[in-house]
Amino acid sequence: MSAFVPTRRVDVLRGTTTDVFGDPADTDTVVAPGVPCSLVEVSRREQEPVSGMWRTVRRFRARFRPGVDVRDGDRLRDARDSSTYLVEGVSAPTDLVGAADLLCDLKRVTKAG
Repeated sequence: MSAFVPTRRVDVLRGTTTDVFGDPADTDTVVAPGVPCSLVEVSRREQEPVSGMWRTVRRFRARFRPGVDVRDGDRLRDARDSSTYLVEGVSAPTDLVGAADLLCDLKRVTKAG
């Protein structure tokens, strides 16, 4: 049984093509439209290894219901504000009661608007 309340709907984007210079470029091929998820921003303080300066790193995390097809390298486009996030890690922790939610670490690649 899933243990979260969806806060957003996202389109899952997947695929690449080659641009005019022969470099790989992402495509906006929608493989799953309007998927409900919980999307939260997570802030963490980190110290730079070389300079010793402290900085705040903002990351995003998404939680999906079990069985949703989201993979590393996919992109998620928020239906609410059109922000785009790159999926950098996918995990499904073990759950003794039922199927575990799918957790994704994200990086925002385009802002809203």
